[in-house]
Amino acid sequence: EVFTVTAWIKTLPPMGRAAIIARGEDDNSFNLSWQAYVQPDGTLRVMLEDQNETNFCYPFSCMGQPQSTCTFGNLFVADDLWHHIAITRGASGVLVLYVDGEAESTCTQTGVPSSNNFQSLTIGCTHGTIGPPPGGIEPPIWFFPGLIDEPAMWNVALEAGEVSTVFESGVDPGGAGLVGYWDFDAGSGQLVLDLSAAANHGFLGTDSDVAGESADPQWVSLDVEFRRADCNADGQTDIADAISVLNYLFGPGAEPPCGDACDINDDGSLDISDAISSLADLFDPTFPPIPPPHPGCGADPTSDGVNCSAFPPCP
Repeated sequence: EVFTVTAWIKTLPPMGRAAIIARGEDDNSFNLSWQAYVQPDGTLRVMLEDQNETNFCYPFSCMGQPQSTCTFGNLFVADDLWHHIAITRGASGVLVLYVDGEAESTCTQTGVPSSNNFQSLTIGCTHGTIGPPPGGIEPPIWFFPGLIDEPAMWNVALEAGEVSTVFESGVDPGGAGLVGYWDFDAGSGQLVLDLSAAANHGFLGTDSDVAGESADPQWVSLDVEFRRADCNADGQTDIADAISVLNYLFGPGAEPPCGDACDINDDGSLDISDAISSLADLFDPTFPPIPPPHPGCGADPTSDGVNCSAFPPCP
């Protein structure tokens, strides 16, 4: 199977394997197909299962040994910070694991996932390990203990540059090959809307009509209001904000708690252009306006790799 899956995740190391996105085979077998998950050691992994119920794990085997056909980078994602993960598998069997837009592991000659797939995609849990009870449907397991946002799936293997674009700019709902994009912005209810043209809408838990069951995840608001260009979060925008950006980039300054406030030109990264934008806004009346939210407080209208965990000057 050729596919790409992406998501933003935030978690600590789980007690056991924790599924991010999984595709089971059907409701009445042990077979899986594929899944992206986090190991107890906090690293990103992928499991493929073929139609003969043989499991293949990457970049380490399911028993923990390094796979000889894989390269190895930094796959640690369980530091309680937001990370963007992406998994691609092409027709030639090349599997690539990305963290924050960077390819951290590439595996060749990978197993072929079962294509006899009739089970719904699951996000934050998996099926296909313990089997169904007699006359019943297999219950979900491997629950993800942290936060998941903006999961998406394509029926094509995105190239490295395309994965970087998704990381920096977010998912294009009209993108080629997109078969599922759930932005998780509803905030309440059982329905989870798919914003792609495929309209593969989902629901919380195991029942679309029953709220509050044990398998239901919780809606969490992630929108922290902030004021762009107030990098030092002192409630005003002045030359001290440009100094804060430079001190973080080139001095001993700590990472700001609200990176979005310091991403003054809203290009999805913190660099010297943000300090230049801060100074230009203060001293050059012809300079374009600072992107919102500015001068008031508000949530970030753009989706990128810069986040904001706290901004005390805004309510």
